[in-house]
Amino acid sequence: MFVCFPYFSIPMLKAFVATSVWLPRTTGLRLSTLESEEELCAGSSNSCNGNQCCEGFEGSNSLTFPCPNADETFDGCQTTQRYTFSPETLSASELVRCPGSCEWCSAEQCCPGFVGSNYLTFPCSTAPTSYAMCQTTTRITDSSACEADTGLVAHGDSHVISVTGEKFAFWSTGWSTFVQIPKDVEPDSEPQLVVTGNVLPYDDNKCAPTFLQHVKMSGSILEYHEILVRAGPLDGAVPFGVSLDGSGFKPIDASSSSKIYVGPFFSMYGMISDDESDVWGPDARLQINVGALLVTVKQHTEDLQAGSRSMLDLSVDGLRGVDSVGGLLGVDSSLTAEQQHPECVEVSFIEQGVRSTRYEQSRAVGFHSPRSNYAPLRDAV
Repeated sequence: MFVCFPYFSIPMLKAFVATSVWLPRTTGLRLSTLESEEELCAGSSNSCNGNQCCEGFEGSNSLTFPCPNADETFDGCQTTQRYTFSPETLSASELVRCPGSCEWCSAEQCCPGFVGSNYLTFPCSTAPTSYAMCQTTTRITDSSACEADTGLVAHGDSHVISVTGEKFAFWSTGWSTFVQIPKDVEPDSEPQLVVTGNVLPYDDNKCAPTFLQHVKMSGSILEYHEILVRAGPLDGAVPFGVSLDGSGFKPIDASSSSKIYVGPFFSMYGMISDDESDVWGPDARLQINVGALLVTVKQHTEDLQAGSRSMLDLSVDGLRGVDSVGGLLGVDSSLTAEQQHPECVEVSFIEQGVRSTRYEQSRAVGFHSPRSNYAPLRDAV
């Protein structure tokens, strides 16, 4: 670290003396007396305001440069050239963490809501300023707001968190409706959105927990397209894949975010994520932006041994801003869920008092597949 003293004429020195410390992010002293809105730095999308320096990027020859709303006379950066933020100044595949949830995002994607956004989805920090497809257009760019991982819950059962805040174990198998918008649909009418899931038992034991194997989405806000997601080991013969309108399954094999589909009403991005590296290895993640909703399908695979299972987690952010939501994640919740077999109650896993995951802290509505070793259930009567 070094301190740079910009050159000032004698008259200017009589007015003020300024110093600027070169740091890796937006830097400098706020010298302007005018109050103004925060701006985004070209190249990095970091927030800045007034007489501050933005981090250098390729377009500035890696030289720091003034914030867009800095005083015209401000010359405390490595170059006085001004650069305006635009999506073109960012790498299309650049991934950044969402404040609050720590989920990865890039460009025109919504971040899951958290307490700092009043639980409303908000734009990724690298999204263009004109992007308005989230529940709020308020920018939250402070990466320090990203909550640290506080450990996993030791669940032996799959569970659902509904839009009402209800949390319950899920034992039904086969295809179930998780989300329907609106809840009630007139005959011969198409719902705006339907999200269904194919739930399988862990094995033939009647006390086995269930896990999510497939997720299907359709509806008018998807332009009547149908999306089908399947679980599968990344290096297996039938890997994790995404199918659009019955096409062949497209695998996800990129460590950076890749566009699977981008349309006027929804978009799909896939990547290989290792955000739970202390428990699982790198695995697939699919994010689907549908208007103000953010649907995330994450996979976790037990191990590479024969018979290992790849299971899906489904979360939907933004449902609390929708007036009418049906399905298991909506107001129907546990009323339509099959109850556990009476003989299995005694052997079901119990939460071990471990602090909740980011998944639960963010109040994400969704289906959570089993997170712990199932072995104790296999000897159930």
